[in-house]
Amino acid sequence: LWRTRHAEMHEAAERAVTAARRLGEAALTAAALAELALANSIMGAADRAEASRSEAAALVDSLSDDELAGHLEAADWLAGVELYLDRYAEGEAHANRALAVARATGQGELFLLLAATLGGLLRQRGKLVEAAELLDGGIEAARLLGNTHALVWTLLGRSAAALRSGDVELALATAQESFDLSGDAESSFHSAEAAADCADLR
Repeated sequence: LWRTRHAEMHEAAERAVTAARRLGEAALTAAALAELALANSIMGAADRAEASRSEAAALVDSLSDDELAGHLEAADWLAGVELYLDRYAEGEAHANRALAVARATGQGELFLLLAATLGGLLRQRGKLVEAAELLDGGIEAARLLGNTHALVWTLLGRSAAALRSGDVELALATAQESFDLSGDAESSFHSAEAAADCADLR
């Protein structure tokens, strides 16, 4: 995904779905389906993306919190693809559940991705104060952990939230920092996104 090698991403996701179905693990299957949905959405296959997302959501929603905790990436990836597919209410619900389960089970390593995803979902639903608070926390955590990749992504989200709030100065500053850092993040996906955001704001 981050290197924009979408055909390879799609092929890997299809193999993951096949392997997960063979194992018969609902949470693992849901995670693989969410990744396949994301690959399909990026490649313009909207109907296939929605079919995979819908199946993944049904699986995640059928799991208890204890069952989900074993493969929490299922709800995490699902919320991410729901952000891309404009299913913001469903995505917010899945991201909030994932965050709650992560906190309850001590899986703090997922916070950075969840903060960026949930921040985007909140922003798209007009919950700008909540989005800003969550993204600011994600930025601080990414700095403390030295996670450049997460920092680049969360700064981009913060820029978009700031712009929607009318704070153009903060929007430009965070987009510029994201662009400056993206060269070291080995992500052509984020580098291009940051460059586009900077260009829009200038």
